[in-house]
Amino acid sequence: MNFLFFAQTDEAEAKPKPKRRLNRFNGMTEEEIAATCGLKDFLKRDLDVVFIGINPSMFAAYTGKYYDGPGNHFWKALFLSGFLGNTPWGPGDEIKLLDLGIGFTNVVARTTRVSCGKHLFKTKFPCPRLSLL
Repeated sequence: MNFLFFAQTDEAEAKPKPKRRLNRFNGMTEEEIAATCGLKDFLKRDLDVVFIGINPSMFAAYTGKYYDGPGNHFWKALFLSGFLGNTPWGPGDEIKLLDLGIGFTNVVARTTRVSCGKHLFKTKFPCPRLSLL
């Protein structure tokens, strides 16, 4: 014998719940971060290596640290590669690495949510910022 049960639902239960927004940037909107935050270049003459990002992520721009963010594995991969020896480096160590001949910059300084925006194609090569090296 089969039984069918029909649950009664209130109208309030049937409505989708509003999407909860995370407060990732201490109350700042992404537009405010894009307009006011960014990453400064860590460049000087005669560097051995320059890591060049496409453009800063929202999280990196907010913290002011290259390759920062919960999903960014740059620093872990750099450590595991052995490129910098046995010292674990992380976001915020850019100034120390500059003294070791390693620099950081971005092709596009504009902060965006994703790195595949159309604005990236507006950059013309060769990039004058990089030609100084």
